[in-house]
Amino acid sequence: MLELFPSRQALAEVTDELGRGRPAIVHNGREAVFVLPLAEVSTAAVAFLVRHGSGLLVAALPRRRCDDLGLPRMWGAFEQPSDYCVTVDAAEGVTTGISAADRATTLSRLADPSAGPADFQRPGHVLTRATHPDGVTGHAGFAEAAVDLAELAHCGPAAAYTHVVSPVDPTRLARPGELDPLRGKCALPAVSLAMLRGFRTQLAAVSGSRGTGRRRTAAPAAPRPGRRRRPAG
Repeated sequence: MLELFPSRQALAEVTDELGRGRPAIVHNGREAVFVLPLAEVSTAAVAFLVRHGSGLLVAALPRRRCDDLGLPRMWGAFEQPSDYCVTVDAAEGVTTGISAADRATTLSRLADPSAGPADFQRPGHVLTRATHPDGVTGHAGFAEAAVDLAELAHCGPAAAYTHVVSPVDPTRLARPGELDPLRGKCALPAVSLAMLRGFRTQLAAVSGSRGTGRRRTAAPAAPRPGRRRRPAG
């Protein structure tokens, strides 16, 4: 059963699995998303996210990184910019851009610190999103949670996420109470946004950074060296 305020051990399990290249679940008590660090993306993991998720993969990146890659923000209602940026495909190594293999290539390229604006085609099949510089302490959203967890797993500040589809009714998104069978079958750890935000707030208080300087924080559990990826399921 998913808990709204799980233990610190649950957070450690999530970061450990993310460091192994396996997805984890983040929920807010109403809906849930799969999260995967871009640095650990594989074709098998992307196929899993597409099979059990909404199909819309979002690459969450720091706002400054979006600017560096030439990813302008899209405009919403009332002529206000949103946090969503333009969609992209990798400029090389993909065909149509929509397959799991192609999207894995694009996501991996987004994680590459040497990548630049010319390495991507616009529009594409991966939606990008700029995150708040203070992570979940600045905005308690799934995009910020994905980036925070990727950093806590020592995978860098970039992650993919997608909403989980209900295993009971595939025409809607999953509610947290419906995820236990999927979690049990695929051994997926989960953590709540509230737990993650509380953890990050405590770290910020200790460091005196008021939520900034996220790269100075330590992960609750470090991925073991020489790890081997397991398929997501």
